[in-house]
Amino acid sequence: QIRAGEHRMCLYRVDSPQRLRDNIKPGDLIPVQLGAAGKVIVAFTDQKRPGTATIRKQVVVHTSGETAKGMSGIAAPVTGSDGFIGALTISGPDVRFDKAAVARFKALLLDAARNASERLGGDTSIFDD
Repeated sequence: QIRAGEHRMCLYRVDSPQRLRDNIKPGDLIPVQLGAAGKVIVAFTDQKRPGTATIRKQVVVHTSGETAKGMSGIAAPVTGSDGFIGALTISGPDVRFDKAAVARFKALLLDAARNASERLGGDTSIFDD
C-alpha cells in the first residue's frame, strides 16, 4: 500500500483461499491514519507527527479493529533507492491472529519487506535489531 494524500491505496492483493477474509482490492482507498499499513505509512512519511518515532523503531505494526470490526492487520515498510515506498501487509479476521500467529506473521513480513527493500535498492538497516 502507498500513500495517496490523506488516504492509502492498495496496489496489489493476494487473496486468501479462506472464504472469510479481508476484502480490500487494488485501487481501494482507506484513510491513511487507520490500520497497520496506515500507521507504517504515516510513520515514514510524516515523521514529525507524535508517536511515529516509536513505530519506526518497532518497524512492524499490528492493529485490530481499526479498519473494520473483527479484522486485524500487520504491516512493515518497504524502501527503495529514493527512500520509503509503501507498506506490505498481512490482514484477515481477528480469529486467525492469535499470539503465535502474530509472531509468525511478523517474522514473515519482516523477511519479505527486507527482501523487497534490498531488491529495490532501499535502506535495509531499518530492519536490524
